[in-house]
Amino acid sequence: MNRATPSPQKHGASPAPKPAAVPGLPRASDLVRNALAYVGTPYRKGGASPDGFDSSGLAQFAFATVGVRIPRFTRMQFSAGRPIAGDPLAGDLVFFQTSQVGPSDVGIYLGEGRFLTSTGRDVHVDSFQSDYFRTRYLGARRFL
Repeated sequence: MNRATPSPQKHGASPAPKPAAVPGLPRASDLVRNALAYVGTPYRKGGASPDGFDSSGLAQFAFATVGVRIPRFTRMQFSAGRPIAGDPLAGDLVFFQTSQVGPSDVGIYLGEGRFLTSTGRDVHVDSFQSDYFRTRYLGARRFL
């Protein structure tokens, strides 16, 4: 897989960046702020509510908080969004090939090489710096 990953940037130890206004994406700051409120929410396979989220359920729920309807499942989200040339912006969805061929995990890009996802135990901030995600990145899509 020979796809570019977002430019690596140094980041501090804080788990959640403060969202900044994103030129050209008027609702991105609200989307990121709303999504970050769910850090620590338990992972739940098939989950799409504050009781528990999987990664695509978290993305769909977060976008709904800013009035944007997106498909429910990762593969459908990947197909429906506008492909991004270059680095993603805060509020873009970033996709990874993890458990199957093609997009099987999604995160909400936060900026500075970090994204929000719900995998493992809970909703958390992860990094493109991790060997796991850096080698599995498929690309980003924009819905805003």
